Amino acid sequence: NTISINGANQARDGGRMIWGTKPKVYIEDYEDDNKVILCKAFHDGFLKQEPGVKHTRTLTYYKNEQKLIIEDRLSGKGKFAAFFSLHFAPHLNIEHNNDSVMLIGKNARILFKNSLFKSATIVNGDAQNIGGWYSPAFDILKPTNTLRLQIQLENESNLITERVILIP
Repeated sequence: NTISINGANQARDGGRMIWGTKPKVYIEDYEDDNKVILCKAFHDGFLKQEPGVKHTRTLTYYKNEQKLIIEDRLSGKGKFAAFFSLHFAPHLNIEHNNDSVMLIGKNARILFKNSLFKSATIVNGDAQNIGGWYSPAFDILKPTNTLRLQIQLENESNLITERVILIP
């Protein structure tokens, strides 16, 4: 569940089950009180690429509402393509309607909302674009649902995704 920039990941693949290079992560803020947990961090994985893009993610969890806000801030110079993916467990049913995605499990539902989800697609076992897969064990791939969103950005942009747990 991450972002890639201009088709590149934040880490470089070093072969089977190993990263060749890993980004350094820097925690900018952490707070925990009786209402909210907040964590804000960025990594340098895209700063080494052209154009250099800083990816900052802020997670804000509102305890009483069981609501999580995920803010991805992408800061760069010039134009770049961002590719946003959310990978879902294979046992979940998925409903994609306009700007929301509902995950339906046995005992709960989880709602994800983002205004950009209107242009997203759900893929399942897409070998051509390497999406919609999970690995239950080494060297085994099985199809699952993945939300995929590709957007063109310039300079600085925010992607804000809200996640709410709904219990029937």
